[in-house]
Amino acid sequence: MTVGATPSVEDAVFADLNGDGFMDVVSSSEGETKNIFVNWAPQDSASYMKSAAWKSQVLVVPDARFQWMFSLPLQIDGLNGLDLVVGDGDADGQLDIG
Repeated sequence: MTVGATPSVEDAVFADLNGDGFMDVVSSSEGETKNIFVNWAPQDSASYMKSAAWKSQVLVVPDARFQWMFSLPLQIDGLNGLDLVVGDGDADGQLDIG
């Protein structure tokens, strides 16, 4: 099954980002894309395996400096659910927490 139209994906992780009980997919892209995407899972189990039921959203505005390669969903600040730690794979890369 293919989820979302997220080109140049380097890494993908599962996380229930909105707390609805369904695992969403966070995709980190490099190449020409240079974005982080959330592929939101449908909120009913009958649609979970239907690609068209998933919705994709860009989390990071394209920035020519960063090749997003890694993401780790975890709770850091105790507020508003999971946080994402994302990292760039270049030698002069960046690590963001949000």
